Parts: sequence; structure tokens; C-alpha cells
Amino acid sequence: MRSVKATTQFRERSKLTSARYAIRNALVATLTAAVATMGAASAWAQSGTHVVTDIAGRAVTVPITINRIAEQFPAHTVTDIMLGVGDKVIAIPQNVKTIPLLRKIHPGVAAIPELFRNGGGVNIEDLLARNPDVVSTLDAGATLKPFEAAGIPAVVMVFDHMPQFAPSITLAGEVYGGAAKGKAKAFVEYFNAR
Repeated sequence: MRSVKATTQFRERSKLTSARYAIRNALVATLTAAVATMGAASAWAQSGTHVVTDIAGRAVTVPITINRIAEQFPAHTVTDIMLGVGDKVIAIPQNVKTIPLLRKIHPGVAAIPELFRNGGGVNIEDLLARNPDVVSTLDAGATLKPFEAAGIPAVVMVFDHMPQFAPSITLAGEVYGGAAKGKAKAFVEYFNAR
């Protein structure tokens, strides 16, 4: 009878030991996953970038902090000023500074170099010398290629049609961050209510 009792005790201890191993293994797996996730989040935070989806549907990695904006799209220069980042614009298209109201609202526009020509052409060396953090582009076609080749984050923020207008403003807020994001949200809410 002792041997049956000993066998039963051995089985119970084995089940308990197996349960302990299962719990230990689950804890190790959970901790490993948590550490890996923290490492990825830490790497993302250290990299100082985030990903936005532009009007063309492209995923673009941009800096979290934007201090220097190159504006290829003429109408978007006004958006930048509206969102409070006009002082961060370092390059604009031809003829934008000739708009009297724009000069009145943002007198600093007169000092911004007109690096972008009709059709979006740009002297990339002049642009690189100004060290932009991001370029707001006209389209995802040929006008985008020089920026990609130079390694400058380029985000299509154009609004050719009314349905693109509010998403373009929202996107600008996401790209520029900070107070611009809140201003974009408030404007889009106002616009959509009309």
C-alpha cells in the first residue's frame, strides 16, 4: 500500500512541478515580450521620428520636431501661417510673396527664399543648404523624386479637390506637431461644421 501512496505523492509533486514550470515559462515569456516592447518604444523615442500617411497614401517617416519647412505647394504656405509655423518656413514657391494679404498677415514671408519654380522644380543644392526637416510637396510623382534622392522627408499635402482640403490641414498638423496639431483640429472642426 505504501508504494501506491508513494506513487500518488510522486504524481502530485510532478503535477505541481509541471505547473510551476509552466508558470515560470509564462512569466519569462511575458517579461521578455515586455522588455522587447520597451526596447522598441525606447528606440522609437530616441530616433525622434514618427510615421504619417500623406494625401497620396504613402507612409512617410518625419522628425517629431519640425523646425525647418520647405513648401513646394503655394497654397500650403498659407496653411503653414494659419497653423502658426510660418516662422519655420525656409523655402517657398515663386510668386507666393507677391500676395498682398499674405505679406500683411505674415510680413516675414518677404524674406523667405523662393526656391521652387513653376511646376515644382527646385535647385536641390540650394534647398539642401537650408537643411529642411520636411518638404510639403505637390504630388507623389516627378516633383517628389529629388527630395527622396536627397533623403529629405517629403510629404504630399496638396489639395487639388475640396475633399482633400480638410485631410491636408489635418496632415499638416500631424507633421508639424505641437500647437499646430491643435490648430489644425480646430480649423477642420470649424470647416466641417459649415
